[in-house]
Amino acid sequence: MKILNIKTGLFLSTSIVASIFFIGCTNLEIDNVDSIIPEEEGGNPTEILNALYRSFAGNYNTYEQSSGLQNMPSDLMITPIRTTGDWANGGRFIQIHTHEWTPNQEDLNSVWSRLNRNIFNASEVIFYGGSNLQVAEAKFLRAFAMWQLLDFFGVVPVRQVDEPVTIDPKVYTRKEALQFVIQDLNEAVADLPSLGPSNHDFATKEAVYALQARIALNKAVYESEGPGTFSFNVEDMNNVIANADKIINSGYALDDDYFVNWRGEGTENIFVSIDNMSKLWQPYLSSNQGGWNGFSITPELYDLYESDDDRLGKGPGTSGYVFNEADFDPADESVLIPQGILVGKQYKKNGEELSGIDYQKNVKLLGADPNEGFKMMKNSPDADTKFVFLRLGDVVLMKAEAILRGGSSSDSALDIINELRDKRNATPLVSITLDDILAERGREMQWDAIRRTDQIRFGTFLSGTWTEKKAVSEDYRWVYPIPALQVALNPNLEQNPGYPDN
Repeated sequence: MKILNIKTGLFLSTSIVASIFFIGCTNLEIDNVDSIIPEEEGGNPTEILNALYRSFAGNYNTYEQSSGLQNMPSDLMITPIRTTGDWANGGRFIQIHTHEWTPNQEDLNSVWSRLNRNIFNASEVIFYGGSNLQVAEAKFLRAFAMWQLLDFFGVVPVRQVDEPVTIDPKVYTRKEALQFVIQDLNEAVADLPSLGPSNHDFATKEAVYALQARIALNKAVYESEGPGTFSFNVEDMNNVIANADKIINSGYALDDDYFVNWRGEGTENIFVSIDNMSKLWQPYLSSNQGGWNGFSITPELYDLYESDDDRLGKGPGTSGYVFNEADFDPADESVLIPQGILVGKQYKKNGEELSGIDYQKNVKLLGADPNEGFKMMKNSPDADTKFVFLRLGDVVLMKAEAILRGGSSSDSALDIINELRDKRNATPLVSITLDDILAERGREMQWDAIRRTDQIRFGTFLSGTWTEKKAVSEDYRWVYPIPALQVALNPNLEQNPGYPDN
């Protein structure tokens, strides 16, 4: 732990200062990954950049951060309040799942503050004169954070590093922020290395290509003033395809083992967290498996799969992770946690049944039994497990979608999807539509912190219905509200249409 020290000459954005006091004035001690600049780091671009990479992992190390704002309001995840009283949390997770969030929702303020902090820290690397490589890395990371802020909230406040906090940050509109992100990526790519799947903890050309593809695919959404039928430009779709092909031709390949991607191995990963995420699994497993019995998958996610699809995971006795091996005799007492979707009864390593666990598919939001809801075990307790930001499986799906939306390629969308499905042990499709692409993205990108974005692009986020989500959400909920605290602190911020100021 390090004490936050704001050195003379270092100016912070209003959102950063606000987040410090919002957390609480009684304790200003924060985690390494949350630190802005520890005192001994000063304006050193190397130290700032290293801290920035670690902070990106912090954006995804719990489902109260960016990943939660993507997964929880979607058709793939549910966070019930259990009969044990667990996961009530003032109803905030229910608000997100049911699309009833307000500007005072604390997770929104947390994500807003962290992403703004990332943007500011990246700007510091550039301001303090890092090397060409460091500046390119910083521009990629700034673009990644700014893209998320744009995607979630539709606006981006920006303060120059040498501006005092007495100046209210300028606010970029959706289109202005989009152009800034595109420019950062275009400028970054030339000075980044092309290292293939052997290096995926740091920014590379392929990471830029993957993010450029994602932004081009969603550009019609970001240039729109509201939800509805988006007009996808052929040039944008061709950009998606061109960037995807650059990655495909750089040595990346779909892995035979789907779950190897979250074990820090394989040939698919393009950009992953620099730190391990060995605690990311805890919120959802039963207490008898060392977890906190929180998040579950929706029945709709499970129903997307064929019974032999490898993405469902492997059952007990075939593969998995031994938990509590340091505390128990592995021969008879260690818990075996399969990687994948956990269904029904669970077991110890010796095959003995774990008492009290029999996970069931159906789940309700209020008063759910601890066994209601299948569990997801994607990030294992393994010390090498990573959060995967960008991956080849996503890239080939984006390419197939871009072809169906009018882009030009010598490959067919059907062949691309069937090649992916063959790797995942799923039967080939005989034809393909955009609905098939959305379903395949659900299967392939389960809980990968992109589902909300996907559903908005496909038009199902507001109008779709799934377990415990009302049939139609208000149109203005296609973006989140700007946190009330931030609106109060920066007069240049205007609340997004449809939401109250507080």
